[in-house]
Amino acid sequence: MTLKTVLAHGVSLVAACSLAGAAIAQPASGGPPITPPSAGPALTGVCVFSFQRLMAGSQVGRAVQTRLQQIQGQVGAELNAEGTALNTDIRTFETQRATLTPAVAEQRG
Repeated sequence: MTLKTVLAHGVSLVAACSLAGAAIAQPASGGPPITPPSAGPALTGVCVFSFQRLMAGSQVGRAVQTRLQQIQGQVGAELNAEGTALNTDIRTFETQRATLTPAVAEQRG
């Protein structure tokens, strides 16, 4: 099965699910849309897990977030330095391009 076939099947499935969802949300009589039932009281023995809440509410989660921010800052600084160096090289090449022969300009470019 090719990638194109897999993607075509995936698109068809998404379209079918969205149409089915729209059909379920509409009442048969054409009246107002049906609203889902409210959450109601808490159920005994049912546990809900929220990864975002865990990360925000625990010491380990806060430490992970802090470390990720530090890494993001370091990577950003490295990328900015590389970007500045590349931009400088580009500007230098652009100013020198008029004086270079076509072969040399092609090679340096």
